[in-house]
Amino acid sequence: MLSTLCASTYVAAYNLLTVRLLGEDGRYGIPKIYEGMGRLEVATLPGLTIDLDAVFQKPASTS
Repeated sequence: MLSTLCASTYVAAYNLLTVRLLGEDGRYGIPKIYEGMGRLEVATLPGLTIDLDAVFQKPASTS
């Protein structure tokens, strides 16, 4: 069983999110990689969903 701690990183240029869960042994498990679109439920915070479309939204042009 995995603990409730996690680490995440993202690569904006490629719209990728990497999530690693911290195990009871104090080591991070195999990373899960998500494409930056849709919604992602946060395993460590039940009820929290992240809208990846909004996170990776390109800034509006200011021309």
